[in-house]
Amino acid sequence: WQDAHADVGRLVGTLGRVAECLSLDKLEAAPSEAALVSRALQLLAEHRFWAGVVFLGPEDSSDPTEHPTPDLGPGHVLIKIRMDIDVV
Repeated sequence: WQDAHADVGRLVGTLGRVAECLSLDKLEAAPSEAALVSRALQLLAEHRFWAGVVFLGPEDSSDPTEHPTPDLGPGHVLIKIRMDIDVV
């Protein structure tokens, strides 16, 4: 049982060292698409940018005949995904 205890101790130590390498701060909010792009460029320099999601308002709709109905909610949710094209 002492060998098993030592093995578990080594395993826990190894997992602890591996966990230090993981970054769990993957989500950040940005006040605008321009701010998102600026922050993405900073993160790209550190090889830490994966993707950005921009939530578009009704005024950004590609279909001018589609207007939200206030009593039914906003309709479709429009998004734009920004990614580094070198890693797609």
